[in-house]
Amino acid sequence: MRSLIILFKSFDTNSDASLDRTEMQWVLKQSGQNLSPSEYEKLFRYFDKNNNGKISSSEFIRGVRGELSKARSDMV
Repeated sequence: MRSLIILFKSFDTNSDASLDRTEMQWVLKQSGQNLSPSEYEKLFRYFDKNNNGKISSSEFIRGVRGELSKARSDMV
C-alpha cells in the first residue's frame, strides 16, 4: 500500500493531494498509453468514484487494488 501512495504522490504534480484529468492524462501518456479522448475519460471516471472531477489517493488505491473482499476486510 505504501508503494501505491508513493506512486500517487509522484503523479500529483501540483501537490493538491488529488489527480485531475490533466495529471491523469499526462501519467498515461508518459507510460506509453495512447488512448483516445473518450478512453481517457472512461478511465478517469472509473477512478473518480464520487464524480468530483478529481481522483483522491483512496480512490486511486481502490481503483488499482479493487474493493476489499470479505476475507481481506475481516483481516483488516
